[in-house]
Amino acid sequence: MVSELVDKNGERQSLDNLNLITREEFLNYSLRLHNHLDIVSKSEFYPEFIEHFLTGITKSMSTDGVKRLSSTLQVITLRKQSEEREKKSKSKSKNKAKPQLKPVRQTDYGAFGVDVDDQDVDYDDDDFM
Repeated sequence: MVSELVDKNGERQSLDNLNLITREEFLNYSLRLHNHLDIVSKSEFYPEFIEHFLTGITKSMSTDGVKRLSSTLQVITLRKQSEEREKKSKSKSKNKAKPQLKPVRQTDYGAFGVDVDDQDVDYDDDDFM
């Protein structure tokens, strides 16, 4: 089952095992809980479930703990927004053709009566110095 995890000793740990003392045990349990909830994460009701879940688990937390959780959620929000912007910019850049400069051909000026090969013979650099 996804909610179970084998620990270092080869023992299966389920969500029912709430004998959490060390930091490692808490992090291990959070991984098991995440894996268990990931099954229903695609549901339309999942965001509302998480809101209620967070409201419930923060009741016993200190104000500093809630602030820390809020900061973590802000970091996650900013990261996700950045990822979405990158995806949008990549998809836009693939679809749009970039403007390109074309080399000028001398025949393009012929229509205007300009002969590119003619140079002003009277031009003298010494007059401007």
